[in-house]
Amino acid sequence: MNQLLPFAVAAPLMALMVVFRIRRSVGRQRVRPRRMQIRAALLTFALLSLALAPPFQPQLALAMLAGIGPGIALAFLGLRHTRFETTEAGRFYHPNLYIGLAVSALFIARIAYRLIVLAPMLQSIGHEGADMQTMMFSSSRTPLTLAVLGLVVAYYVAYYIGVLIRSRALAPAAPPPVEAQA
Repeated sequence: MNQLLPFAVAAPLMALMVVFRIRRSVGRQRVRPRRMQIRAALLTFALLSLALAPPFQPQLALAMLAGIGPGIALAFLGLRHTRFETTEAGRFYHPNLYIGLAVSALFIARIAYRLIVLAPMLQSIGHEGADMQTMMFSSSRTPLTLAVLGLVVAYYVAYYIGVLIRSRALAPAAPPPVEAQA
């Protein structure tokens, strides 16, 4: 039972992260340069850490690289369909609903599939004395999972960078006219 505790804590946190991710794919979003830079850096670091984690397996790194190309292409497509605006309240962007949701759905579907595949193994943990952490780490490092992860991370990193570049090019909003006092 103690081995299931990390999973019981991680599952709600992952669900919350998915909800926030989907909310950032829908509707008008404020351009927050510092947050976007930090997210892009953390996602890049996480992806590199997973790709290079021991034991290093070149075929898994290649699978991740195979997902990065389509992720960057989707980011460019998403940027072409993103609307930008500058108001007195700041700079905003409207991400393309369908591309953002498709990338999120792909990631969620892959996680759900992996959980369905892992469910029988999770049931056997108590019976066979298997080490849950070792099993979860090794089973999450499949070529398809890493390719999807590469696609998703590359999409968001490239998209954030593109949003930052395009939003800097926007002219600041004109200040409201000052009325002459009589």
